[in-house]
This record gives sequence, structure tokens and C-alpha cells, in this order.
Amino acid sequence: MRILGVTGKIGVGKSTVCAIMARLGAKVIDADKVVSALYEQGCAGATKIRHFFGEDFLLKNGRVNNRKLRATVFHDEKKLSILEKMIHPLVTHEIQ
Repeated sequence: MRILGVTGKIGVGKSTVCAIMARLGAKVIDADKVVSALYEQGCAGATKIRHFFGEDFLLKNGRVNNRKLRATVFHDEKKLSILEKMIHPLVTHEIQ
């Protein structure tokens, strides 16, 4: 079995490539969907976000406020790095 990773910046066609691969029979794991699940209320990602960034980074339903999180880390490389170090291991574990 071969494992391929499709990476790239926003708008370069990752979703298109993955859709083509899926039509050809590949099993596609979307890391963005994994992150989304980790950001649900009570999940590990939401807990870590609340612990580091604070309660105001959660919506009333307990889910991570993606809009606020993106706006915070987009222009702050230090916070982005911290976020990546918190979330990437969780995503890797879920995918494995």
C-alpha cells in the first residue's frame, strides 16, 4: 500500500486532486475534517485551545471559534507555531 500526502497553500487544488484520487479508488483522509472533529466541545483540540488561548476562543456551544482563532494566529507566527505544536500531534494520532 502506498501512502501519499497532498499538501500546499490555499487555492492550489488539493481538494481537486483528492477528489480525483477518491474517484480512482484511493482512501482519502482529510486532515481539515480531523481538525474540525477535534475542535468539537469536550474534544482534545478544544480543550487545548481553551487552556492556551482562553474561554473566549470557544463558541457558546463549546466548539472552537475558528474565525477568531484564524484571525489571531494569521498575523502572529509565534501563536501559529504554538497552535501547530498543540494540534498537529493530535491530528497525526487520529489519522494513524
